[in-house]
Amino acid sequence: MYRLKRCIVVAVMTLMVCVGCAKEKTNKASAGVVMEPGGRVQVKFEENLDKDYYDSKELEKFIDEEVADFNEIYGEGSLNKASFAVKDNKATLWYEFADGKSYVNYMTDYVKAENVEFGVYTYKDAIEAGIKFEGEFIKVGEEGTVGKDKLEETDKLMVLYTNQEMCVYIPEDIVYTSKDVSVDKDTANTKAEKNNYILYKVEE
Repeated sequence: MYRLKRCIVVAVMTLMVCVGCAKEKTNKASAGVVMEPGGRVQVKFEENLDKDYYDSKELEKFIDEEVADFNEIYGEGSLNKASFAVKDNKATLWYEFADGKSYVNYMTDYVKAENVEFGVYTYKDAIEAGIKFEGEFIKVGEEGTVGKDKLEETDKLMVLYTNQEMCVYIPEDIVYTSKDVSVDKDTANTKAEKNNYILYKVEE
């Protein structure tokens, strides 16, 4: 039952991190991942409930069981159900993870994804964690690229690092990205199997 429960939500609902941001609407509603203060991460799942055998109440029950199951393994508060709604036969679930590590644990243990890398750090902590900041970087709003040694005021920046394809909403000023990341206002698109870095300010 334990193993069965942890597979049900993922089997029914589609993980929405791997979609591009809508060009005409760059905000939280169009993103698959939302960065929150303190390093918390919200991730979106969606599914069309257009079959007779779908039951939204039963699905939400499984979601609540999965959250309890995950927190029993990884610690209370590691995963929360931020919201769940059904509208026009479409179910939308937002999971809130305590940090990048919790998200990786979920992707690895529940979604069965391999080689998932995702972390949220201060710049100093990223260096200490072994994040290498390889390649060239773009300063948002400026032409050309710079190397790691030219990044400025890094003590004021948070770092999101991932090798996953994501559409990420960041309600803060995005200052630098690696060159494979595209930015449109408050959202950023990362690429699969790339070293994607997003460096952003957090208001004090």
